[in-house]
Amino acid sequence: MIVTFVEILFYIISLSINGGPSNYAFLSPKSSSLDILGAQDNKKILENNQVWRLITPTFLHGDFEHICGNLALQLLIGSGIENGIGPWYMLALYMTSAIGGNLFSGILKPEAIGVGASTAVFGLVGFYLAYVITNYNYMDRKRFGQHWCLLLFVFLLVLLNIGVGLAHNDNHVDSYGHLGGFITGFFAGLAFTELFDYEARFKKRIPDRYTEEEYNACG
Repeated sequence: MIVTFVEILFYIISLSINGGPSNYAFLSPKSSSLDILGAQDNKKILENNQVWRLITPTFLHGDFEHICGNLALQLLIGSGIENGIGPWYMLALYMTSAIGGNLFSGILKPEAIGVGASTAVFGLVGFYLAYVITNYNYMDRKRFGQHWCLLLFVFLLVLLNIGVGLAHNDNHVDSYGHLGGFITGFFAGLAFTELFDYEARFKKRIPDRYTEEEYNACG
């Protein structure tokens, strides 16, 4: 995923400018450095029309632990999705989920100043849930029990988010952003399914998720 390298580059830049890292945490950029690079600030978005702050927070991280956790999760989850839908659809899913999560957070927690790729990462989790729902029978035909494994995976990731949020007393974890990214990714997954079905029909073939009998029964 090319965005992984972009996030690493932004992290290095954030540690290098404005006098170097802070003493807040291990390899933690200063808040002023994050603000310069485009941290989410809803007041600046609304009053100064700095709408890019709905996108740039995705590439910024608060400390070494933060970026390592997000990159590990997005590579673990995203590699399978990118292999299935291709890099351009993957990029569209990732950025749409990031923007949706940041918007959701900005509406429900307008005072928050936020950074991190977790809105996009939870969009990937939402996509997985949409994929399981729309491809339930197809997955069972390909490999028995695969859909249950993916559902368990999604459930464990959601539990992990809840646990991290409680452990940090919700001060450093943007649960609204995670939820917004998850919802956006879920609906993006449903939209992609319809798009892939349309592409298959346009090429005069049966969509992959259907057998011939299922497709004919659908009309």
